[in-house]
Amino acid sequence: MSGFDGVLIFGGVGLILILPIVAIAGVYLIGRRNKRNFQSLIEMDGARCIQARDGRVTIKSKTWVNFFALIFLMAVLAGCGWLMADNLSLGLGLIEPIVTFGLFALSMALVIFYLWRALKQPAFYFNPEGQTLTIKQGSSSRQIPFGQMANLSVAGWQNEVDGQEFPCAGIKLELTNGETIELGTLSSLTGEKDLWQRCGQVCQLVADVTGLSLPTIHNSQFQ
Repeated sequence: MSGFDGVLIFGGVGLILILPIVAIAGVYLIGRRNKRNFQSLIEMDGARCIQARDGRVTIKSKTWVNFFALIFLMAVLAGCGWLMADNLSLGLGLIEPIVTFGLFALSMALVIFYLWRALKQPAFYFNPEGQTLTIKQGSSSRQIPFGQMANLSVAGWQNEVDGQEFPCAGIKLELTNGETIELGTLSSLTGEKDLWQRCGQVCQLVADVTGLSLPTIHNSQFQ
């Protein structure tokens, strides 16, 4: 092995070891800032519903958390790919490493796709003073007066992962013209009670700021 290969190996291993520390530190600092600046915070899938101390409610992607997680997972996937290529070049066992890496890469790719999609989700800003909802996605922006909102709705379903089902729910805002806007989704690995509680909290914050009625969540929605 040449000196250049040694530098590459050392750099790659060091990067994989450092990235989790940077990610954890970043998430910790963001959490501390959120606790100081916000009155309420509810976790959603790839996003947060936040109530500021002045009454504004925001639903937006956990940009930095998702970004750190995305970078870390891509680094891990690249590192595993490099190790796999190294094993192949040395003529080591092929079948088992290929199958294992293939399954691992598929799982990682699905997680990376989910995180990337979460980063692309629009942000929703409910302003009680201006009585408007501002939707921002990239450089585009749209404003909807509270008077054009009809009601909130919740739809539930079951997702299956590794043979186990867990409940999910989507919260939608329906306008008077019939248009439906998806505010976000929630899921829970600990059961329906946690999911219902967080769904209710998000809907309560939106209902309080907009004046809309709370939707009714039935157990049958999650069957």
